[in-house]
Amino acid sequence: MRVFCTAVTALLILICAPSVKAQSSQGLTFQGRITKPDTTLLTESGLTVNVKILSPNDCVLWDENHSSVTVTDGYLNLVVGKGTPASQQPVGANFQKMADNTAVPKTGLVCLNPDGSVNGGLTSYTPGANDARKVRVSMTLANSD
Repeated sequence: MRVFCTAVTALLILICAPSVKAQSSQGLTFQGRITKPDTTLLTESGLTVNVKILSPNDCVLWDENHSSVTVTDGYLNLVVGKGTPASQQPVGANFQKMADNTAVPKTGLVCLNPDGSVNGGLTSYTPGANDARKVRVSMTLANSD
């Protein structure tokens, strides 16, 4: 049985766009602490971790997977921007475009509902000057322990 686990502490972390832009060439260091539903700390290796960076209206601006990740005593450490592009990665995406807050509409995006399912009626996002980004980190555990 596979259990879907979301890094709750990382689900709605806001990232200021200027910070992301400054880190664009090296990636963005992400650290989180993962607890299981029973509140114990996760320790597991060989995980595949998905990282999505979302607009304020939950459109995917960045989507990547990290394989062979180890979480020890609940601690997760990744460099966002160094993973493998995933299925909802926008065509031509890069960190500068992801963080760009000029009022140029971003179209052809995959946008999500609060439960993570695709919102077929929404495919664009027009940034506001002070818009932040959200980071959603998820992984699938091999067992339910």
